[in-house]
Amino acid sequence: MSTSEVLSTIIKKIDTLPTLPTTFAKINSLMKNSRTSANDISEVISKDQVLTARLLQLVNSTFYGFPGRITTVSGAVVILGFNALKNLVLSSSVFDIFQVSGSSGVLDLNEFWKHSIACAVTSRLIGKIIDYEDTEELFVAGLLHDIGKLVEIQHLQASFGGVIERTKEKRITIYEAEKEILGFTHCDIGGLLGKRWKLPASLGEAIEAHNDFKKAKKYPKIVATVHLADILVRAKEIGYPGDDYVPEIDGAAWEALGLGLSYIEPIMDKIEPGVKDAMDFFKKEN
Repeated sequence: MSTSEVLSTIIKKIDTLPTLPTTFAKINSLMKNSRTSANDISEVISKDQVLTARLLQLVNSTFYGFPGRITTVSGAVVILGFNALKNLVLSSSVFDIFQVSGSSGVLDLNEFWKHSIACAVTSRLIGKIIDYEDTEELFVAGLLHDIGKLVEIQHLQASFGGVIERTKEKRITIYEAEKEILGFTHCDIGGLLGKRWKLPASLGEAIEAHNDFKKAKKYPKIVATVHLADILVRAKEIGYPGDDYVPEIDGAAWEALGLGLSYIEPIMDKIEPGVKDAMDFFKKEN
């Protein structure tokens, strides 16, 4: 089967993947209505017991550091704001769609998600420093940056196993090995999935371009943020993205962020505490 035929097959399979849960769809729809109130949003969330427990735990954690304890969904909605809440619901929804524990046979999914969550936390940390207008969007971008790997694991496990082996043989990233073996990458697949789910174009570009910054067109800052976050998390060895390689930071991406080197160490010091709180948010036991 040719590369184009394989990619075409994957695209068809993406069309059969689950859509985002009803809760997210309802919240997304409500947010398009200027008359929507915090109570309207709270009513939808309160019907999902797992999401309610997760939300209240997170909003009361050091991840946000709000003074005083927040005990109601409506209180959480008011304090977080609609956009932040929508992004958290999206994160929770995507996390639940895919199997989140155990081994896929080619990749330890616990370690994969730990890496992804660490990238989400780090993206948010970077966003605060550069005064990005929506740091929760950065959190989601970091969480979803490698989502295409999960599609490959589900639908191309044998080929993906070959990709993993190539990374070990040549000491290269999965991204590079995919181009050599498959002719396309998890970034391409993740971009297709983002379109399937009708995610914002900014998230789609972050997913598609975080490994190759020159592909960033309209949203260079979000792409650069996820690019840097991925590299910092790899350097910290938090979780496992499927290869052991730590790429160099793209000079253009670094320039787009406008950061000084003095910011790197403080960011890295805050990653692990943030990861603990975020991991608690995604626990199914909640």
